[in-house]
Amino acid sequence: MVDQQIDPLSREVDVDILAIVPNELQGDSEECRIVGAIEESEYGDRLPLFARSSKLDHDYPPGPGIRKRVAFRRAWRNGVPLAAHDPDSDMLDRLDKLAAVVEHGDVGERMPEAFPDDVTSW
Repeated sequence: MVDQQIDPLSREVDVDILAIVPNELQGDSEECRIVGAIEESEYGDRLPLFARSSKLDHDYPPGPGIRKRVAFRRAWRNGVPLAAHDPDSDMLDRLDKLAAVVEHGDVGERMPEAFPDDVTSW
């Protein structure tokens, strides 16, 4: 994945990669491969904690990354934000954390400050 998608993109487009978050994950063996490949790559430090393989543990639902949820499609179809469509979505916190990455410019040591009550999930 890194060789086929991320590296070519970073060579073709002048862009700073602030974070890499696997999305539409469904709890299959492919997510293990994807997350592991990113962690082992030069981009591993750009994975927020909620997207790391430590979240693959079955005792830690919902798993790493941004999970596949029908609520995303329904919110899009209805032209409303996910929070308006499904205020209890388990992905809202993760989307807030991604917004914080953009605001702060990286996934570095400063990030827990954005969510002082939830430091352990970073």
